[in-house]
Order: sequence, then structure tokens, then C-alpha cells
Amino acid sequence: MRSSIELGVLDLERIGFTLSQFEVKGIKKQVRIKRDTLEFSADNFHTKENSLVEELFKKIPGMEVGSDGSIKINGEMVKQILVDGRPFFVDNPKLVSKNMLSELIDKIQIIDRKKDRLSPQNINESGKEKIINITIRKDKLKLVSGQSSASYGSKDKFSVHTMANRFLPNQQIAFFVKGDNINGYPDGGIEESEGISRSWNAGMNYSEDISPKLKIYSNYIIESNKKDYQRKSSRQNFISDSSYYDQESNILSSFVSHRIDTRIELKIDSLQTLSYSVLFNYKTDKDIQDNNFSMSDQHTNVLNNGVINNTMSTGSNNFYSSLIYDKKFRKKGRQLNIELGNGYADMKGDNYNVSSSHYILGNGESLRDTLNQKRIQSSVVKYTQLTLLYTEPVKDHSLTFSYVYTRRNSPSNNPVFDYDRNKKSYTLFNDSLSNSVGNVSFYHYGGLSLSTSKTKYDYSFSLFTLIGDMNNSNYSHHVDTKLRSFDLLPNVSFNYYVDAGRKVSFSYILNSQLPDVSQIQPIVYSANPLFIQLGNRDLKPAHNHSLLLSYSSINVETLKSLYIMLNGMFLSNKIVNATWTDSLARQITQPLNKSGAYMLQLSVNTSYPLKAKGSTIKFASLVRLNKNVNYWNGKDGTSVEVAAMQSVGLFYSCKEQFDLSPAVTFDYSNLRYSDGGQNNQTYLNYRFSLDWNANIFWGLSLGGRVRYNLNTGSTAGYNLSTTIINAYLSKPLMPNRQLVMKFYGYDLLNKNVFNARTIGEGFVENVQSIGLQRFFMLQLTYTFKNKSTR
Repeated sequence: MRSSIELGVLDLERIGFTLSQFEVKGIKKQVRIKRDTLEFSADNFHTKENSLVEELFKKIPGMEVGSDGSIKINGEMVKQILVDGRPFFVDNPKLVSKNMLSELIDKIQIIDRKKDRLSPQNINESGKEKIINITIRKDKLKLVSGQSSASYGSKDKFSVHTMANRFLPNQQIAFFVKGDNINGYPDGGIEESEGISRSWNAGMNYSEDISPKLKIYSNYIIESNKKDYQRKSSRQNFISDSSYYDQESNILSSFVSHRIDTRIELKIDSLQTLSYSVLFNYKTDKDIQDNNFSMSDQHTNVLNNGVINNTMSTGSNNFYSSLIYDKKFRKKGRQLNIELGNGYADMKGDNYNVSSSHYILGNGESLRDTLNQKRIQSSVVKYTQLTLLYTEPVKDHSLTFSYVYTRRNSPSNNPVFDYDRNKKSYTLFNDSLSNSVGNVSFYHYGGLSLSTSKTKYDYSFSLFTLIGDMNNSNYSHHVDTKLRSFDLLPNVSFNYYVDAGRKVSFSYILNSQLPDVSQIQPIVYSANPLFIQLGNRDLKPAHNHSLLLSYSSINVETLKSLYIMLNGMFLSNKIVNATWTDSLARQITQPLNKSGAYMLQLSVNTSYPLKAKGSTIKFASLVRLNKNVNYWNGKDGTSVEVAAMQSVGLFYSCKEQFDLSPAVTFDYSNLRYSDGGQNNQTYLNYRFSLDWNANIFWGLSLGGRVRYNLNTGSTAGYNLSTTIINAYLSKPLMPNRQLVMKFYGYDLLNKNVFNARTIGEGFVENVQSIGLQRFFMLQLTYTFKNKSTR
């Protein structure tokens, strides 16, 4: 038996001690991933105060921003930017990147979205496109924000720019006005543009949720541009023995355009939506060219020379409207989409062609030929399109039926008149060059798609039928041409999600390309007397087999990213230009079908964030093998190009003190022709750039841009190295930096020259022109952020 002991009350003494200091560290996720959407927080990327959105975009992994404001994501062009899910300056991302302050942005979402509209021209394409949706900070929703700048400098150079935005939960308003005679500088890179242009443009974007059921989006843009430049070019033709076509041109071009986009969306109830959209575009163009040309053989013997004067003026209207009905059923996944579209376009213009050519014959004799002609251009296009999409859920899959019907009526009348010296007018009708055509085309497209989406993968299998019927009546030559086609077009896509940040994708697509109406016309077109174009009534549709395999990876904590893409295209019945020369060394081309062309390309894009906030180093690599087919002087031929590109770019920020962005790019191309080594080409181009900005003392900032280009392998006289140095000194004139004064110096070495190379079917052409050279400019920029009265 156990006994118990009573201890009574025990007093406990309280003793305290201090734990050693410690901290809990967590790594914040800098990107959110949801299937086909990457979402970045703008707070993760440092930008200068009062900077524009384009500076923010440059620091996003995989995103590239061109000097003109164009945007690419892993090499794919972005065609639309949304703001809080609303269209913003439809189909013109450049206006967003250059007309919005970066400090307004909360999130940047990169989305792979299904295309809005189907047509026989893009019916079997990838079905997805990259768009960007940016969300506005909640504390900025009641601000009227924007910038106004005015600049004036040496040689009477000027630039003015005003933009303003207001964003509310149910309303967006934005407008801009811009004008300059400096090719967009300092906003763009005028060292990359030809000649000197004077431009004015303005635009307004408006969207509002008028009620919970009614929404409206609209924008209007007007643009006027006048460009004057001198150009010299050298084209090497690889038809039999090489020939060289050299040309010096004085060019004056101008245009004025108006564009209106409007969309009204009515939500009938929770399951039905009715939308109406309309696009109107009016444009006038004028182009005047004075050309001196000379063609010589590989031994520098002159074959012909002369002068050409072309004057063209046109006016065009383009109108398209569509009515869209969307219906979702109570059964999840079942939906119906019906769209009826109607379009109209017309173009009228006059084209004057005056030339004098001197042909040197092989026997030592010569021949002179003159042309003085007027071509009246008149064409009308009327088209109607009906689109039906119906999706039915089948267990864990979706079955989609697609049908598109398009009718296109496009008559044209292009009479040509020779100049009558007696009457001093263009009254002599030229029957052989005149052309009056009636063209009616019908396209039927239908297909079935089976798709599913699981946690780790999704896939889609589709089979489409495309029936085309083109009826062409040439009234001038009394020739009727009918082109009928029937194609079965498969489409397969598969995505495997390794984890939240890694994805493997595969797709196979077969596309059909129908000949253009102009390619099947039995006419002669000779705006340039040395380059004659003929039509071909026997053209058949071309087919393109496209394969793509890609791997993408992004670390949600560090933003380190990797994108690898291997793609190939295999073409059958490709439409190429058969080319030959006649006894006067004139080059004549006619389209025909040839198989055997293909392209294989591997591209790698990587991004490595640095410790400094918003600092990143980016690498882009590309290797391409391209086999082309040709038909020269009655003989089949091929060309094989091996090309490679490597670029490295650094974006470095040291808080508000220093920004540095060096980049270097190498381009290599080796082109080999089947007819022998005399036409083979090898090029190596090197480009280096450096952008910088530093806060030095007394509130002053010093910055600028250096561009160095080196071209090798071009025609003699075009292997130039150019160095362009731009610099500026800025000083804020108000404590909050709302008013800033900048002094610019552009092309300090006075060496700006535009160079470009084009590799075409049977030729390589080098172009050179003097652009805008050294000038100085003083600029005042005011940034405003006022409270909204609403």
C-alpha cells in the first residue's frame, strides 16, 4: 500500500530571460502564373521618376521595346494593349508605351489569348496571340496625369508633345497631340530611320461602363506625315551571270490618315451579350520619285542606263462593321458565338510614269526608249463574312464546331494612257497595258476541334476543311480565270505544365495560301522599265506545314527566365517569281509554283535579374537554316542560307543615381546558290549601343546614347561603320521635378547614315541614305498629376 505526502502550497519564483535577436526572412514571389498568364508587379522594377511605360516594359523578362515603341515578347510582336481589361488605342501598342506614365501601373499581365476573329486567311493559324493588360494603381484612379513638352533647336528643329490620361473604375479617357520635324527624336531612335520627316498626329481614347449592362469603347487618330530624302541603292542580281543595278533617288512622300474605332457592348442578361463594332479609315497618299539608274555586268560593262520619274497620288476609304452575339448556356462549357461582318474599301489614284532608257546592245549599237504614261487606278472591295462557333462539353472535353463563310467582290479598272504631244495631254489609250477586271471569291471553312484542360496538361486536335472558289474576269483581254481549291487542314497543339513556372509546348499546323488576284492577271506591269512583271493564270494554292516545339521557364521568386523555341516550316507549291532577262538586259518576273523550300530555326531568350532592384541582363540567340527555291533563266535552282544572331543586353539601375544599358549584337549570314560560287554571299554585322543616365550634382542629370554599327560583306561603298553619339543635360526647375529642362545634342560626330540590306529571290540589295544629322535642342517638360473633379 502506497502512502501520500501533503506538501502544502509551493511558491514559484518568476525568472525572465531575453532571447537572442532573430529575423524571419521570406522571399516574395515577383510573378504570378496562371496557365497562359504571367503577372508582374511594377514595384519590382525601378524606373526613373516621371518616366513613360516603355522604360518599365524594357525591364520585364522576355520583353523588348524598339526605339519606335513597338513591343515584342520572346520575339513575338504584341498587337494590342489593354488597360484594366479595356481596349486602349486599338491595335497600336506604341501609343500606350509612349503616352502613359509608368508610375500609374500596378500590374503587367502578359496573356496568350485566343484570337477574336477568324477568317479564311488566318483560319488555321496558332489561334492565340500575345497581348498585354496593365492595371492601374487604385490610388491613381482619380488622377488626371500626363506630360507636356516643347523643344526648339538649331536648323529650325522643333518638337511638341502633350498627353493626358484619366482612369476611373468605370471610365477611361486619354488623348495626345504630337508634332516634330526630327523623326520622333528624342522619343525614338532617328539614327535608324531614313531621311527627314515632318509629322503631326493626335488621338483620343474613350471607354466607359455607362451602366452595368452597357459599355462603349472608342478611339480616333489623325496623322499627317511628310518625308524628304535622298537614297542610293545597289542591287546584285543572281540570274545567270551576275548583274548590278545601281540607282540614286530623290524621294518626296506624304500622307494624311483618319481612323475611328468604336465598339458598343450590351449585356442582355447574365448569359447573353450583343456587341457592335465599326472601323473607318480614310487616307490620302502622294509619292514623287526621281531616279537615275544604271545596270552593268560582272565586268562593270554598262548594259543600260537612264532616268525614271514616278508620281503617284491616291485616296482610299476602308469601312468594316460587325455584329456579334455571344450566348452561354446553363450547362457549363456550352456556348454559341455568331458574328456577321460587312466591309467596303475603295481606292482611286493617278500614277504618272515618265522614263528615258538607253540600252547598249551586244554588237556595239544602242537603243533609246522613252515612256510617258498615266495609269488611272480605281478599285472597290466589298466583302461579307459570317462566323459560327458552337462549343459542347463532352465529359471532360470540349467539342467545337467552326464555320466561316466569306464572299468578296473586288472589281478594278486601271486604264493606261500615253502622252499625246500634239494635244499635250494623256489621251492615247494603251490597250496592252490597260486592265479592267471583275473578281468574285467565295470561301467556305468548317471544322471540328476536340480539346481538354487538365491540371498538368491541355491539348487540342482539330481538322478543318477550306473550300475556295475564285472567279476572275479580265474584260480588257477577254480572259476568264477560275481557281478552285479544296484542302483538309489539321491542327494539333499540346501543352505540358511541369510546374507553376515551367511549360513545354508542341504544335503542328497546315496552312493553305491562295494566290493573290494580282498574281493571276494576264497583264504586264512596268512602272520601272527594267523590271517587268507578268501574271500567271495557272497558279495553284501553296501549302505550309508548320512545326513548333518550345520550353519556357520563369522563377517566380527571382524572375530568372528561359525561353527556347524550335520551329520549322516546310512549303509545297510555294509561289515564287520565275525570273529571266531579255536581249535588252531587262529583268522579267512571273509567279509560279515550286516545292522543296523549308526553314528550321532555333531561338533562345534568357533573362537574369541582378541584385540591384530592376536590373537585368538579357541574352538572345538564334540559329536559322533556310532553303529557298528559284527558277532563273529557265533553270531550277536553290539557295541555302545559314544565319546566326547573338545579342547581350544589360539594364542596370542604382536607385535614383545611375542607369546604364549597354547592348551588343552580332548578325552572321552565309548564303550559297546552286549555280556556283560566284554569287555566294557572306555577311557579318556588328552593333553596339549604350544608353546611360546619371545624377551628378546640383540636381543635374547627364545622359545619352551611343550607337556603333559595322557592316561587312556588302557591295563596295556600303561596308560602312557609323558611330552616333547623342547626349543631354537635364535640370529640374521645381522641387517635385514636375518641370524639367533638357539640353540635347544629337549626332555630335555628324556621321548619321542610314544603311539597310534586303535579301530577296535572286537578288541582294543595299540601301544607303543620309538621315538627320547633328543638331542641338532645348526642351521643357512639365508632368502634371492633378486630382480629378469627379
